[in-house]
Amino acid sequence: MHEVKLVVKSSDVDEFKKLKLSSYFKMFQDVSVDAVEAINMGMSFNEEKGLIWVVTRARVEILRMPNYGEKINFYTYPNPSLRFIYPRQFLVKDKDGNIIIKMSTTWALLDDKTRKIAMLKDDELPLEFEVHAEELPLPKKLEIPLGELKKENIITYTDCDLNRHLNNTRYIDYILDLYDADFYKSHEIKNFAIDYMIEVKEKQTLKLYETFSNNVSYITGKVLDNIVFQCKIEFKDI
Repeated sequence: MHEVKLVVKSSDVDEFKKLKLSSYFKMFQDVSVDAVEAINMGMSFNEEKGLIWVVTRARVEILRMPNYGEKINFYTYPNPSLRFIYPRQFLVKDKDGNIIIKMSTTWALLDDKTRKIAMLKDDELPLEFEVHAEELPLPKKLEIPLGELKKENIITYTDCDLNRHLNNTRYIDYILDLYDADFYKSHEIKNFAIDYMIEVKEKQTLKLYETFSNNVSYITGKVLDNIVFQCKIEFKDI
């Protein structure tokens, strides 16, 4: 299990001094990179083989969001792989060792040129798999209704990452900006799930559709006629 100690900084929080979900996603992304770099399977491994790592699905259970200035311990480890799918678990604990966030993700390796799934042999990806009782089940495919068009965003240069597409953390900001600060005064995220389906590139227009009912939001992102992501958020009243 790979561990990284972090402190929640001012740039990580919202006006309520709570860790933003997009900041959490940035942390999990950086911790993931740190974990594979630690076993020499990071950037140099990818460049040598012409591959890129991409997140395909993510599920987050939030027991409590950490506060500004709080020290947290971030843990990650890979579950046994499933053909070309590579599950990875995350746990966030407070200074007393209490779990405050759980996350289950699936990843895939893409050929950097063709952007198609790459198949590697077991000995080419010698990960040390773990399974722990407190982890979340692996994320399943979301099936959600297409709601009402709420917002359109043109993807810009700063939205994109080293893989030349919309970074997974930016999706989160776009999604959460469907609601204003008044909404977040009375609502907190309890569970968050997202499926990334098709990569989104610079200059494309991302349309967000939403249905909200009984504190559950169903969000679909489309580019032209293609569904590029689906998301489900369960809120709780504060």
